[in-house]
Amino acid sequence: EALALGGPVLALESFSEYVRTRRGVGTEGSGQAMIVAGSIAGLEGRERRFARPSWVAPAADGSFLAVAFGTNEVLRFDVNGLLVARMRGGLRGYDRPFSLAPLPDGGFALVEFGSDRIAICDRSGNVTATFGEGSGVERLSGPQYVARDRDGYLYVTDYGNGRAVKFAPDGRFLFEFGKGGASGGGLAAPTGIALLGDLVYVADR
Repeated sequence: EALALGGPVLALESFSEYVRTRRGVGTEGSGQAMIVAGSIAGLEGRERRFARPSWVAPAADGSFLAVAFGTNEVLRFDVNGLLVARMRGGLRGYDRPFSLAPLPDGGFALVEFGSDRIAICDRSGNVTATFGEGSGVERLSGPQYVARDRDGYLYVTDYGNGRAVKFAPDGRFLFEFGKGGASGGGLAAPTGIALLGDLVYVADR
């Protein structure tokens, strides 16, 4: 009634949407099943805090890591969404980081799209090892997404080569999958990757 009488008011529209969503168990009306509870702006006034976030990885304590592709960094936020660490890869720096997989020691495996490789980083974001820069079948080209299984193996989508690759926990190349043969049937442009039990799911554009 207030909206009908007063016209469009952002606060009322937002509250009305919230009430509609809470009243039902389905997705009636607009079909939207998600409500934004908060957000973190990359641009605050004239200050560019970060640009082009491409990945977020939550931790059990409520904190999370975010990859900022546009500003070449990995950001650590606490449970309240406050920025507590800005990691840029030490002296060498990151080269267009795209996604990451957390490691048990608090570090992470970071996909560097610009350098066509995977960087293993410690808890402070310093690069301790890299792989994927080999030759032949071992060389990555435009890697984007990474997933880690319960045994520590890494699965990476290799966009430029139209495939996915599996690496051992120590970074050794194991095998590729999804490549199309002479008759086709393979991945055309693999992007996302996820693991569930013993299955690997790959999004193919």
